[in-house]
Order: sequence, then structure tokens, then C-alpha cells
Amino acid sequence: MSKTIQVYSAFLIFLGSVFGLQAQTHVLNGTVVDRHSQKGIEGVVISTADGMSYTLTNDEGNFELTIDNQVESLWFSQMNYHVKEVSTTTARLIELDLINKNLEEIVLFAKPLAIVFSSALQKANNYVEKGDVYRTYSREFNMVNETLSNVADGLVDYYIEKPTKTPKIEVKQNRVFYSPKGREDVGLEEIMNTMGEGDIRTFLTDENNIEKVKNILEQQDTYDFVTRKKIGINGEETIVVEFAPKENLKGWKYYEGYVVFTADQHYLLEYKMGLSKPYEKNRNVHNFLIAKAYIHDFVWQGVYHRQGDQYFLFYKSAQSDIELIRKKWGTNRINRLREVQVNQIEKNVAIPPIDKLRRMSLFSLESHYQTEFWKNQNSRLLSKREEAILRALEERSQQ
Repeated sequence: MSKTIQVYSAFLIFLGSVFGLQAQTHVLNGTVVDRHSQKGIEGVVISTADGMSYTLTNDEGNFELTIDNQVESLWFSQMNYHVKEVSTTTARLIELDLINKNLEEIVLFAKPLAIVFSSALQKANNYVEKGDVYRTYSREFNMVNETLSNVADGLVDYYIEKPTKTPKIEVKQNRVFYSPKGREDVGLEEIMNTMGEGDIRTFLTDENNIEKVKNILEQQDTYDFVTRKKIGINGEETIVVEFAPKENLKGWKYYEGYVVFTADQHYLLEYKMGLSKPYEKNRNVHNFLIAKAYIHDFVWQGVYHRQGDQYFLFYKSAQSDIELIRKKWGTNRINRLREVQVNQIEKNVAIPPIDKLRRMSLFSLESHYQTEFWKNQNSRLLSKREEAILRALEERSQQ
């Protein structure tokens, strides 16, 4: 008998294939809004109680989730709002109540936060193991000057040969779309290739974001922290650490955001951070090797999932907003997004022969797909604007 392979699937749709069953599923679409303003809420984590299906809302509060027909309720959690459990029969328009932080229980620690949460940060850095394969849906969305857009997505498998080595990746299916280039777009393709979001081969396992969180928690003289208790999914207690730089500091490279940990302080559940808005006035044009750049923003987000003894990253994104200046190109505003969502994890898998991907981006490949793999992925839905851009690119590619 072949060696048993443990499978931890992010979606119930995969559960049937693992156990030889045919689970009956359906797709649920909805919108999460602030009860008072009725505006959509971005970044709400939506999960079934068993944690087998989950997703995030987009910046308009919209979501799509494939769930088993037997699932009776969903949990909705966002750090600024009260958690809510909603029946799947009514989960179309979900209203969340804003937390009154003045009434939240503040948590004080005798030790520095970096020490208190050191075990959780270490686990977040070392969740991959030899023999793991992470089957993901990956997407890159780039824009220059609000006119030129490139989009690429694909099913990307990350094989962990050794936790300290760069994973071997296999792109199973993928799409690539480019805006048509006219005279005004000369050189813009080169611009897009100049500023990236790092190497896709290491994007899933890169430890830089966790190191940023650790460094922030260590800088008690630089940052103000608010640490409070909050009820999370399934009614479990969590600890939210919000941070922002103190006033009147020199320089510009400071971050603001939050980190969410389990109440026992052993696991990191979520982080999100970006450049501090109050220090934008201190930012200057920076000289790089081939161009000058003014950095408007960087935003990083990661969401982890804990299911029994299993703990893994299920969503990671990186966004940048940079103004690039070069005599050859002029001045151009570049917005880039890369995101990866884990669909399925298998343990103790032998690495198959894989052609080495020598480039850092999905844009280095030609489109290659047999199915509409981008559908029913439980991925973050594109915004209406992003969807319109992608639809236009799809139509042009078929002409």
C-alpha cells in the first residue's frame, strides 16, 4: 500500500476528493457592510466553523465562498468590528457593528511585546516543513498611470525541499494579459519590470514581513502600542496589537497597522501594515541605480489559519504605490499587487521533475490553461474597477 499522504484542504470542495466522497457544494455571494454607514468593509475574514472554507472581502466588502451544503453558518471577523456568526440562508448582506475601543479590555504585559509573542512569531516563520506542497492560486495586478494594466494569475504549486531553501514551484495553469501599447506607452513595459513585489518563487515562504513585525514590537521607544482582547471566529478569544509611530520622529520609514495573536500568545493569526500616513511629509525622492523614486505606500498583509495541530499561511499580499522618475521615461505612477491564497496542503510529497522557473514573475510566462481555473477559487474578489480592467484585457486578447 502506498504511503499515506496527509492532506489539509482549505476548501470543502477538495475534501471529497481526499476521502473519495462527492461533497455537494454551492457558491455563496454576499457583501459585508458597516451597520451605521452601510459602506463595504475590506479585509473581513469569512470562515466556516470547522475552518475548511474561508475567504476575504475585497475593498468593496464583497465576497464569494464555495461551501458544503451541510454548512449552516459562517463567521465574519475584522479587527475593528464585533465578530458575527450568520446563517448561510441569510448571508447575503451582513452588517457588522463597529467596536467601541474605549470599552475593550486592555491587556498589559510585564515583558516587552517582542518577547511575549516570540513563540508566535517563530511559528509564523517556520510553518513549512520538508515534503510539504502548497497548492495556491496566485495573482499579479499591475498598473501604470491609471492607463496601462497588466494582469497575470495561475495555479502555482510550492514544493518544500528544505524549509531553508527556495521552494521549487510548478505553474500548472496560468493566464497573462497585457494592455495594448501605443506611442504614449513606449517604455512603460520596461517600467513595470523595474519595480516588483519580490520573487514569486519565495513569496509564500519569505520571512521579511514577520521580521518587520518583530522589529516593530521591539521598538518601544519608537512606536505606541494598544493591546486589547477581542473575540474572534468560533468565539475564541484573541489579542489585537495595534501600532503607530510616536510623534516628532526623524525620517519617514515608519509603519502603522495591527497584528492579531491567539489568546495563549502561541500563534499569529493576522497582520497588516503600511507606511505611516503622518510621516508622509518626511518622504523624499530616493536615488536608485537606474532611476529615482518617490514611495507613496507599501502595504503587506498575511492571514494564517490554525486547524487542530495544523498551522499555515492561507493568504498573503503585497502592494506598492511608487512614482518612478527617469529622464528616459519621464515621471510615472506605478501600482502593483501580488497575492497568493493557499488552496490545499499535502504532506510528505516527493518532488516531481520540474522545469526551473528562472524569472521572478508570472509575467515571464505565456498563457497556458485547459480549464477556467480562476473560477470558484475562494480568492479575494476583484473590485469592480479591477474586474472591468480584466474584462477589457480578456476581450482584447480574443480579438
